[in-house]
Amino acid sequence: MQKLILLVLFIFIFHVGYSQEKTTSKFSIKVGTEYRLTPIYSTNENPTIALNEVDIVDFNLDRQLSGTPISYTLSYRVFKNFEIGFSHSFRYDHVYFKSGLDDIQPNTNLKTTQGESINRLITDYHFFVGKYFDFGKTDLFFRLGYSMMNKGTDYLGVASHKFEDGLNSTIRYNSHFNFSAFTASAGFVSNKFELGFGIYYSGELESGATLIFDKDYMRIDSEIQQNVIIPFLKLSYRIK
Repeated sequence: MQKLILLVLFIFIFHVGYSQEKTTSKFSIKVGTEYRLTPIYSTNENPTIALNEVDIVDFNLDRQLSGTPISYTLSYRVFKNFEIGFSHSFRYDHVYFKSGLDDIQPNTNLKTTQGESINRLITDYHFFVGKYFDFGKTDLFFRLGYSMMNKGTDYLGVASHKFEDGLNSTIRYNSHFNFSAFTASAGFVSNKFELGFGIYYSGELESGATLIFDKDYMRIDSEIQQNVIIPFLKLSYRIK
C-alpha cells in the first residue's frame, strides 16, 4: 500500500510539472526526501580466528542503513548540461540497542534480552557531478558522486568477563558506524520536480565490534567487513 501511494504521488507531481515552463537557472537549491531500500550485502573474508567471541554492541544493520531521510541540495550548472553539487541529508533513526552495550552475562557468550532502540540524528554528506540531456520540457540526468555517511553514530561499548581464575576484566571500546560510499543515480527533471533512482556502494562497511576472549585474555576486533549496496529513490523540489 505504501509503495502504491508513493507511485501515485510521483505520477501526480510529474503530471503537474509537465504543464509548466522549463527553468534555465544555473544555480539551484532543492529540498527533497529519499527512500532507502533494504541493503544488499556481500561479505569479505575476515582472517581473524577466535576461540570465543561475542558482539560488544547489538544493533540492526538493515534498520540503520535504510529509512527515509530528508535533504537539501545546492548545485550549479557549470555548462549548459553539466552540474556540480552538494547535498546534506539527515534522519532520526536507529543506531544500536541499549542492552547490547553493557549487559553481556559473565562467563557466557549471551547478551540479556534485547533492549530499547537508541535513536539519534544521523547525517550524510554527498558531493556529485551530473550530466543532463535535453528532451524539451523534461531533462534526463545521470550523476556520480561520493558520500560520507552515517555521521552521528558514535558509541561506547562496555563489556566484562570473569575468567576461570576468578579475575574480572572490563573492556571499553569507542567506535562509530561511519562509512564512505560511491553513488550513481539517474532520473528525470520536469520543471521544479525531480525524480531519481540510484545506489550507494561501499566496500568498507564494518558491522560493529566484537569482543574476543580466550581463557586468560580478551580484546576487541572489528566485525567482518562487508560490501554493501543501498538502493534508493529520491524526490526533490527546486525552490530556487
